[in-house]
Amino acid sequence: MDEGCHCESWISLSNVCRAASELEPNDSLMFHTWGFCGMNWLDKLWPGSHTRSELKAIARESEGAFAKAIQLDPNDADLHYDFGVFYYMHREEFDNELEAVEKAAELLKKAIEIDERHPLARLYLGHWYHDKAQWADAIPLYESVDQNILGERLHPWRVYRLRGQIAACQAFVGELETSRRNFSVLLNDMARLNDEEFDDVADLIDLDEASAAISGPLADAELKQGLNTILRRLGLEPGDPSKDAGS
Repeated sequence: MDEGCHCESWISLSNVCRAASELEPNDSLMFHTWGFCGMNWLDKLWPGSHTRSELKAIARESEGAFAKAIQLDPNDADLHYDFGVFYYMHREEFDNELEAVEKAAELLKKAIEIDERHPLARLYLGHWYHDKAQWADAIPLYESVDQNILGERLHPWRVYRLRGQIAACQAFVGELETSRRNFSVLLNDMARLNDEEFDDVADLIDLDEASAAISGPLADAELKQGLNTILRRLGLEPGDPSKDAGS
C-alpha cells in the first residue's frame, strides 16, 4: 500500500466521522468513535505510510474528538480509559511526550474514580507506575485486574505478561518469596505450552525484566535455569537481548 493511498483512506474516514458528528453534535458516542478511529489508525499503520507531520495531525484530530466526547459525557469510564490509552500509547506524536503520559495517567485515574473496578484502566495505570519504577504502587493495581476480563478484552495470553510484571515488581520491592513463587509457576506454565502457544506468550513477556529480577534481587539459580530454558526455546542464548513486547 503506497503512502498516498493510505493517507487518502484516513482522510475519507476522517470525513465520515466529521459528517456524522455534524449530524449529531451533542452525541458523545459520535466523538468517542471519531477519537477511537484515529487511535486505531495510528495503532495499525504500515511503517513509513505517513510523514511525521501527518501522524501528528491524526493524533491532534483524535485528541480533539476525545476531548469533545468527554465534554459531552464526563461520566463515561470507558471514554476516559480510551482517551488515556491513546495518550499513553501514542505519546511520541505529541511535542511534549512527558505531558502526554501525565495526561494519560489523569484520565486513567478518572476512569477508575468513575468505575473503581475498571480492569483495563487499572492495568494501564499500573503500567504508568511501573514505567516510573514505582513498583509498590503498580503491584496493587496489577493484582486487582480481573484476569478473565483481561484475556477476553485484550488477548488470552496477555495474562502471562501481567503475571510476569507482578512477579518482577514484587522482586524489586523485596517481596522475594512471593515473587519466587509467582515466577516459578509462570515459568512452569510456559514450559508446558505447545510451540504455537509458547510463541504467542513469549512475544508478550518482558524477558529482560524477568532476567533482571531473577538474577538480581531474587538471585535464584533454579529460576535462572528455568528462564534459560525459555530463552533457548526461543533460539536465544542466556545473556542475549530478549524480545520485549512493550506494555
